[in-house]
Parts: sequence; structure tokens; C-alpha cells
Amino acid sequence: MLEKRVERGQELSNFYFDYFVLREDGTALMVAEQFYVSEHVAPDPTSNQSVITYFYNYNDIIAIDIAADGSIKWARRVAKEQSTSNDMGTYSSYSLVDLGDEVVVLFNDNPDNAALFADNPAADPYRFSNIKKSTGVMVSISKEGEIKRKSLFSQKDAETVLRPKLISRAGNSLIIYGQYKRSYRFGRVSLS
Repeated sequence: MLEKRVERGQELSNFYFDYFVLREDGTALMVAEQFYVSEHVAPDPTSNQSVITYFYNYNDIIAIDIAADGSIKWARRVAKEQSTSNDMGTYSSYSLVDLGDEVVVLFNDNPDNAALFADNPAADPYRFSNIKKSTGVMVSISKEGEIKRKSLFSQKDAETVLRPKLISRAGNSLIIYGQYKRSYRFGRVSLS
């Protein structure tokens, strides 16, 4: 952020710090995600009663590397935009796994973002809002702040949608969970 925005009190809005990774050398990594719920009220044409639609918005992730003396070494943005309605954000948000020399975040994304970010890493992402058109994505962030983005699988090919809040580490692998309609699947992502 520019100093002028900070002085005017214009802060990053709706960002919540989810992870604080403390390292043995005294450095730390703070990771936050922008999250908010919005609602739309409209009259039902048949009953004339109000119908409320809740939108669950999970957007950019920010990773901040903090030196042992408390100074900020770097800050990086992992661009994502997720907006779903009336689902409590079941397939939204992300999961973070600390691998020591890097962290990885996993989330569902719009499949068009793979080509978009390959051409322009600083682009604004296409919105993920339809689980039938989703791709599970893994983003690695090195200790130096280098970001690498990789598509894992598409909903169409795997016939499942990643549940990012239900990911766990098991040795050199990640155990991932996917769900679509009445179908449930587990998968393993090798980290070596």
C-alpha cells in the first residue's frame, strides 16, 4: 500500500489473517484472505415475498514475510476471486500447508485463469462461481517470495470439486478431498 493511503486510513478491507507460520530462524509468514458476505434482496414474482440471496466472497490471498527484527521482507498477492451463492462457501477459500522451504496454498479457480496468469502474472483473475467449471489449483510461495501456480485437475476430468478447507498433510504428500453431488473422492498430491 502507498503511504498516503495508510495515512488517510484507507486500509485493506475485509482481510482476515488465517495463518501465522513461525520459523526456527525467528522469521514468520502471515497469510490473509479477503472475505465478506453480501446479500441481494428481491421480491419473488409469484408470492411477492422478499427472497434473500447470500453471496460468499473469498478473494485475494496476501502473504507477508517478516524478518526476525519485525521488518517486512516482502509481501505477495495470490490473485483469486471466488463468489458463490447460498452455499456457505463450501468450495471456496483455501488451505495452506507449510513445507519448510516454501508454503503451498490450494483452492478452486476458474479454469480460464491458467492461461491468463501464464501470459500476465499480475492480471486480475476471472471469477470462480460455478463448481461445474472449476479447476483445483496449487500455488507455491518460496521463502524468497517467488510464486508458482499449477493446475491440479478440472472438475470435468476428475468428476469432483476440491474442498479446500479439508486438506491435510501426511509426510511428503497432501491428502485432498473432493466432492460433487453424491460422489466423494480422496486424492494424494506428492510433494517430492
